[in-house]
Formats: sequence, C-alpha cells, structure tokens
Amino acid sequence: MKLVVTTSLLYEELFSIVFSHDSFNVIRESRLSDELSIIPDKNTEKLFSKHCIGFSFSDNKFICYIQCKKQTDAGGEFKTAFILPASNLKFRLLLNASSNFMKRTVNDPGSTGNAYYFNNRQNAGVLRHISNDHTGVKSADKKPISDLDSNAIALSVIDIFCNNAFNNQYELFTGTNGRLNSPPYRIHFKAVIN
Repeated sequence: MKLVVTTSLLYEELFSIVFSHDSFNVIRESRLSDELSIIPDKNTEKLFSKHCIGFSFSDNKFICYIQCKKQTDAGGEFKTAFILPASNLKFRLLLNASSNFMKRTVNDPGSTGNAYYFNNRQNAGVLRHISNDHTGVKSADKKPISDLDSNAIALSVIDIFCNNAFNNQYELFTGTNGRLNSPPYRIHFKAVIN
C-alpha cells in the first residue's frame, strides 16, 4: 500500500501599494515598475523570511503576500497568517526611481539627507493613501533620513506597521487570530507640467 500525503501552500495578499503618476498612465508609456525599484531593508528581509512573506512589483502595483491558512467562524470562512507577525513589527521598504521618473515628477528636493516617508499610521485617511495628502506627494512627506534610522539611501522609505494604523481600513490584520485585511494602499506622484 502506498501512502500519499498531499499538502498545499496557500498564499494571500498581505498588502499592496498602487502607484499612480499622471505622466505614466498613457498607453505605450513605460510602466512604473520599469521606473521604480522597491526592496525591503535588511531587517525586513529577515522578517519576510521568518514569516513566509514574498513580494512582486509589476506595472504599477507592488504586492506583498504571506503564507496563510483558512479558518471558519460563525461569519464564515476567512484567511489568517500561517505565522502571525508580532503586533509591534513594521516592514520597511526602500523606494528608488530612475532619472526618467525624477525629471517627469514634481519633486521638492528639500535639504540633502531627506527622503519621502510614507506609512500606514500617519496618512491622508482617504482611499487608503499613505502620503500626507491624497492629491499627491508633497514636501510635507519629506523627513530627514537620520530620523528614519534608514541604513540605505533611498528616494522614499515606506513603513507598513502591523498595528495602530490611522483607521481600521489601514490595518493588516483584524482580531487576535490574524485575519487578513489585505489593504490596497496608494501613493500618487504629481507630474511636472511643461
């Protein structure tokens, strides 16, 4: 008799970030994933590995996905993280842009040593934008890199916290069981008008 064991790994979206830019929404223009690069910092790389988290970036959408399991309660079936991250954790992503992107984008360089800072705790609170203003990235989004304790120079630092979001729509998880909310965050860059 042959024993067959079947297992299946289930991955679900943990969160996504949709980037928009008026100069890059024309047909046949380059995709924003060609103009932007997003990588986790070293600590987040370790957290991703420990919690079975992966990511991809295509067209204008960065997706972070996590291994999960199905559960059921009185409300029906839902998905929870297979390995639930501690509530005090944050995931830090470093965003850089091509020179083509920069010359077509309204950019307030501020002083040297600043970076744009986006997060799901302090945000516009509208349509899940994680910048200070849902109409577009502005100088109010700049922070000194030294304040961000960033170990890499980047155009932008994006922190996604596991708890204490601006409102419930920005939370990664609901309840003590780690129910996935899969929030679709947004960042809009303004185009330079010629």
